Amino acid sequence: MFTSIGLVLISLGWFYQLFKLKRGKAISPVFVIIYIIGVILLIADGIQSNLIELAGLNALSLAAALAVFLTITKGK
Repeated sequence: MFTSIGLVLISLGWFYQLFKLKRGKAISPVFVIIYIIGVILLIADGIQSNLIELAGLNALSLAAALAVFLTITKGK
């Protein structure tokens, strides 16, 4: 269940970002937050399903998203 919710949130985040790109070229912090929440749910599902390698790979994606979020919100 967490996988489905996580993937839906990630997809919504991508569509939101696509909409925002039509107005400019900046990465939206809202997109990154939605993406982060989706990935956290994927990590939880991986752990719950005992798919530790998959959870670890999603954790790498989470780390990258957090780095992007910190970069784009730095100095605001």
